[in-house]
Amino acid sequence: FEVLELKPFSEEGELKYLENNIKLKQISSSTIKFFRSKSSGNPKYINAIIDMLKNEGVIKKEGENFYVDEDRLFKTQIPESLEEIYLKKVDSLLKEEREIVQYASVLGYSVSLFLLSHTTSKDREYLLKILNDLVGKEIFVKDSWGERKYFKFKDGFLRDAVYESAPFSLKKEIHLKCAQFLEKESSESGKVWQIIANHFKGAGDKEKANFYNKKCAYDAFSRYDNVTAMNYFEEICSEGIKKENIDCAFKLIKIYSNLGKREDEEKLIKNIESEVL
Repeated sequence: FEVLELKPFSEEGELKYLENNIKLKQISSSTIKFFRSKSSGNPKYINAIIDMLKNEGVIKKEGENFYVDEDRLFKTQIPESLEEIYLKKVDSLLKEEREIVQYASVLGYSVSLFLLSHTTSKDREYLLKILNDLVGKEIFVKDSWGERKYFKFKDGFLRDAVYESAPFSLKKEIHLKCAQFLEKESSESGKVWQIIANHFKGAGDKEKANFYNKKCAYDAFSRYDNVTAMNYFEEICSEGIKKENIDCAFKLIKIYSNLGKREDEEKLIKNIESEVL
């Protein structure tokens, strides 16, 4: 796939974005300069700042539009990074809400109420009330996967900020709980192998992570999905080629050959010769 680099808004572009997308009206030149100085034209940063200012009552809704209280705006301290803005929003939540958001961030971007209940040891009805409250506070949106209830982080960057700020020991503990639970409940289903692998990796169990990565890799290989299989085999071989995974290395050589990745193929052959043979 091709990655497109989006340029920051110009001053005129940022003004139009605020007026048309955010529905912010009566924007003075001082206000637009304030936003420019904080966001540098980054639309993600603009949205995060707007969201923060709405929560603090600096931006208020009147009818279908929003208006800025300029006296309060220029006295407001704006965090220097997106991560700080997101964490400030989470810090404003109730203690029990913050705890649930932190646990949920380890589960992923879309969170099963069933799995969240297991990892937190909390009653589902109790969790459902908190999650619905967090929907109202624009932390989550309701998601749907079959019969079970799911909630999805409204903003993936917020989830990432919460996850990165969580204590390592807590993340490791939650990842392990998730991995063991899913392994017990659903390990026969190929749909969850990657999820189980990711949780074992987060728990620090590389061996178990590779066990499920290998399942994913061979499944993709059997479907002639060379790119997906390559990614899994590369993950398995990323920290050196062990004898128990030599089959993965040879499969990877075949994939490199199929994809015309001659340099990668030759490099991998040399690694096998030096590390295993």
